[in-house]
Amino acid sequence: MKKYFLVCLMVVTVLSCSKSEDDDTSIKDQEVTGVVQNEPFTFKGGKAFLTTNFNDEEAISINLTNEIVGCDVYINDYDLSISIITPLKVGVHKEVNIVTQDGNGTPFNHLDETIEITALSDTEVSGKIKLNNPASGPFKENIFEGTFTLSICD
Repeated sequence: MKKYFLVCLMVVTVLSCSKSEDDDTSIKDQEVTGVVQNEPFTFKGGKAFLTTNFNDEEAISINLTNEIVGCDVYINDYDLSISIITPLKVGVHKEVNIVTQDGNGTPFNHLDETIEITALSDTEVSGKIKLNNPASGPFKENIFEGTFTLSICD
């Protein structure tokens, strides 16, 4: 019985000390790249604009795409997109809904995610984002990370 207890204790100790790759919270210091809705994605443009969140607080809508676009292009016209509404302040924001969208206009929600706003001015917003949702059943792969800077449009 003592041998059994010692073996179990060793197994629990080894397993509790192991670190999974998902525990790594650092984000690559490069523009956002990866896969959005099973498609290769490299951030090239988009826009941000001021809005309010569900609690009627000031927020910013961030919309990234793999196309070279600016303030004059409607966000639903992007072929692939990553969209977030987050508080209008610098810092790490948790429990954020990251929405990915393919060219068919169907949104896919990724709840309780984290985004960091690293800089905010009257004309630009910069930040870091990371999502790791591999394909599963009917759900498409959404794995991306990196930094972005967008113009804040009127």
